[in-house]
Amino acid sequence: MIDMHCHIVPGVDDGAKDMEMSIEIARLYANNGFKKIINTSHFLGEGKGVTRIELEDSFRNMNNQLIQEDIDLEVLPGNELYLSMDIVKDLESGRALTLNNSKYVLVELPANDYPLYTEDILYELQIKGYKPIIAHPERNRSIIKNPELIINLISKGNLVQMNYHSIEGMYGKEVMRTADFLLKNNLVHFLGTDTHSNGRRS
Repeated sequence: MIDMHCHIVPGVDDGAKDMEMSIEIARLYANNGFKKIINTSHFLGEGKGVTRIELEDSFRNMNNQLIQEDIDLEVLPGNELYLSMDIVKDLESGRALTLNNSKYVLVELPANDYPLYTEDILYELQIKGYKPIIAHPERNRSIIKNPELIINLISKGNLVQMNYHSIEGMYGKEVMRTADFLLKNNLVHFLGTDTHSNGRRS
């Protein structure tokens, strides 16, 4: 199996705090049948966060450590890109990462908002040849109140990634109801763990 959304690489965002925690998470993945995972470190733009070169070094160190620990798991590069006006520029310049160097881009909407420019930015991504995937929209307050928003985005060629734990109610009943609605209406294309630690997912 492949997990397309996690934060296992240590020290690059609000995910794993150190390599010890990363290895514990990796063992959980391997024990549950995962062979590959895409680490989607948060990319906030505006010079915030680690650079691409630093990330690539972190991925390399992580995979080397997995080999040393004899854990049958490969960590692939990616970013979870916070929706911004500069998202295309950040991708085109190489500052931000797609999912494993593909054309697929994991895009995170603001938790409590649905910006007026959302559709414009996603359309611009598509024009440039990218395939936007909306990260966990079931957790977005605007979409919880009005699921038609995500239906509209899908109708315009965008894809949806849901968190496994939304289905279980980890983020509350409203998120669980929204997740159930999306599943029952075939509005989910991918599932991901969004793992941040060995005991917490955020």
